[in-house]
Amino acid sequence: MVMFHEFHQAEHHFFSLISDAQADYGQMIAFATGVPTSHLNPVMVKKIDEQFLNTLFQCHSFYTSKQLLWSLILPAYLYQPELEKSLQSLHFMYTEKGVAMEALIDSMVFPKFESSLVIREMVGDLSAWSLPLRYGFESTIEITGAYRRKHEIASATGARLYHFSGFIENEPVCSLSLSLYGHYARIDDLATMPVYQKKGYATQLIHAAIDFAKKHHITKCFLEASMTGLSIYQRIGFKELFINRYYEQTPLQLETPRMILRLMNETDLEHLAELNMDEEVRKFFPDGVQTREQTQRRIQEFMAFYRNHGLPCFVIWNKLTHEFMGRCGFGPLEKGEIEVGYLLARKFWGKGYASEALNALLDWSKHHIDSEYIIAFAPIEHKASQRVMEKCNMTYYKVDLGHGVMCKFYRINNK
Repeated sequence: MVMFHEFHQAEHHFFSLISDAQADYGQMIAFATGVPTSHLNPVMVKKIDEQFLNTLFQCHSFYTSKQLLWSLILPAYLYQPELEKSLQSLHFMYTEKGVAMEALIDSMVFPKFESSLVIREMVGDLSAWSLPLRYGFESTIEITGAYRRKHEIASATGARLYHFSGFIENEPVCSLSLSLYGHYARIDDLATMPVYQKKGYATQLIHAAIDFAKKHHITKCFLEASMTGLSIYQRIGFKELFINRYYEQTPLQLETPRMILRLMNETDLEHLAELNMDEEVRKFFPDGVQTREQTQRRIQEFMAFYRNHGLPCFVIWNKLTHEFMGRCGFGPLEKGEIEVGYLLARKFWGKGYASEALNALLDWSKHHIDSEYIIAFAPIEHKASQRVMEKCNMTYYKVDLGHGVMCKFYRINNK
């Protein structure tokens, strides 16, 4: 396990160099590079205990506040099958595995190649260095451009982060980065232009990086290999330490012909506060309009429904105009029943949007909520809301108190 600890130290150090922010929650450490792709904003799991799900939600809040997608890296030696349910509750999907590798480099001697490859250490502007990353990883100019800038900033501040590229006729064909931490090195970002792959250029570049590390008194080098790239490192002398399991988050989002329902988070405060300050919108609520502070607390309650019960609350956006339209979602009732509700801004009333949203929720619940019935209710005077429930094939079954006022209750079989 000592070797594992050393690997993780080098791994955390590399991401700390290129991140705008990081948060250590004990069980997990979250890195936010700000690059708009989930795998470059990773959460690394350090241990597993009964707080695993709560810590996941802390990470969720960390990335939500920065409006970033994120990924999770779970070492296979920590993996437990029962974790899958917690991961699925945040819409994580297992995507691939990587191989953590180590090499003792102080005794490594590499053969000399007869080659036209010219290897250079790249300093300052890393535009040429990033080109093999863009094409070798089939990425975009936006992602590689943002990632390059993180490396440029880190290097400019004196970080022990080095960049190497191999050139053929003055054109960059392969690149990698090398970070140094104590007596350890870590290789990342190894990429080769597709037309130059399988010609031995990546191997020569790794040799050059390791020779550079040895001159800086490094004794051990770590890296993480994909399954497709495993053999190149094994031939050089790297040995497998353990397997990492990669999970990518798929944001919970529902679509209807005219709307997008996106999982609610703290960044929705301004829109929801404006909605809750409208007297006409809040006419049938016993507590009337709400202040910004009350709305902020309510958002936290809605998010807790999802965190504690797996019951999502959504904000609604117009597909065509991209306007904020309202909110909808699920919540727990007494006796284990599940409530569904919706609230739209006035300009969207009377156009079928509420029933369109409710139908989407009821369809989703059949596949994701374990409850015999889904319940909805509206004050006796609120005829428009009752018509929405009836339109969605919900059945009236009683009059009772709902959130402090007499309401007509409807339900639909969820099986």
